[in-house]
Amino acid sequence: MTTVYDHAVAGNATAIEELLREGVDVNVLCVSDEEGEPCTALHLAARHGHAQLAELLIKNGADINACTVSEWCAITETPLDWAARHGHTNVAELLCRHGVIETSALGSPLRMAARHGHSQVAELLIRQGADVNDGHEEDEGTALHVAAREGHVAIAELLIRHGANTNSCDRASASPLHNAARMGHAVVAELLLEHGARADAEDEVDETPLGLAVYNSHPRTVELLIQKGADANAWDKRLRTPLHLAVSKESSDVAEILLKRGDAVDVSAVDERVDSIAHR
Repeated sequence: MTTVYDHAVAGNATAIEELLREGVDVNVLCVSDEEGEPCTALHLAARHGHAQLAELLIKNGADINACTVSEWCAITETPLDWAARHGHTNVAELLCRHGVIETSALGSPLRMAARHGHSQVAELLIRQGADVNDGHEEDEGTALHVAAREGHVAIAELLIRHGANTNSCDRASASPLHNAARMGHAVVAELLLEHGARADAEDEVDETPLGLAVYNSHPRTVELLIQKGADANAWDKRLRTPLHLAVSKESSDVAEILLKRGDAVDVSAVDERVDSIAHR
């Protein structure tokens, strides 16, 4: 027997309309095979980009702010979250137009769009009043933290243009530049630095963007940060400098970049491996 779930995934608005006439609850929960948690037909329409079906469901009383149900995770998601995750701007616009959604609730969809690189959805949500600096005290930080981590330059540019704080800190006191440096996204890192990001910002364990770029062996990002004035002798809480980190990772190309700074890099605290690593 074909279920509400099957029809919603297929975008079969005619079949869903018939089920509604027969008395099926428009907000009945379906178990989503893709997402793995109970959700409504409106969630499924949003996930698959079925705008016509979404409009039908809304007109028949679908709860636009319905949340998924999860026994193992405290995070619940709305249809707008799913539309943002999958980049369906038409459905996201429909949901915003029909729903009474507080602007504070748009922070999560904006981070979803930033995570998956959906610039059009992000721009729509910002127009609807989403706070680009929402989430600065959460684990993953703001939408700019997310875009920096994923390397989405266009979204980072969009967020900065709309007032995103390039020095905002997440729960671990890391900035968007920390995320870009950790992942080696040099283009995003340069964009952040051009818009006021602090090259020597420290997180809760005193790690700097340069230290993260060195530790994760991203020579292009290391070179960029040094050019922009990052302290090549900064110590973290474990009393390691960037050169310590390069040596410990046996990253010769990164060590060479650091040593080219000559007297600016203090080699006195690093053991004899420096010379061998740097000249392989």
